Amino acid sequence: MADAEAGRASGPPPDDLMRSGYGQGRTAPPIRQGLVTADQVSDLGVTGYLFSQPTVRQTNGHETMLDELLGRAFAVVGRTPACLAMNDDHRAWLEKHGARRVALEGLELVQGHWDRLFADHAAAIVRPDRYVFGVTDATHTLDGLVASLRIKLEGTE
Repeated sequence: MADAEAGRASGPPPDDLMRSGYGQGRTAPPIRQGLVTADQVSDLGVTGYLFSQPTVRQTNGHETMLDELLGRAFAVVGRTPACLAMNDDHRAWLEKHGARRVALEGLELVQGHWDRLFADHAAAIVRPDRYVFGVTDATHTLDGLVASLRIKLEGTE
């Protein structure tokens, strides 16, 4: 009862959290094991955390949540189309599983913010529940992340 009263007394969440979509405030607990790139999980990292979902405007002028562009399956999100480059086998495997590849370049931010991971990483694989599976870095290429995801899901490469 005291917790509920304290919550009401503190007022509603900031507008940015209310209108910008889940992941903006990173209030959900991170995933520490399982379907994530385990060696990237840390308290200060981005892997295992919810991916930000801002509202964006496409080049055709249509406004939508980034979530709509990502689809319902896994998604590969990169700063530019070049950041989404991978070998043909991995691209075909992702397409077979309904994964979309989305470049942020060309999208205009309308509300919310780009995920903080793009400050240090060129691309990420985002799970269907919108948690970050893994990000590209000095030791993880996009092809390597896709291979890891494939092994975790199917047990094969």
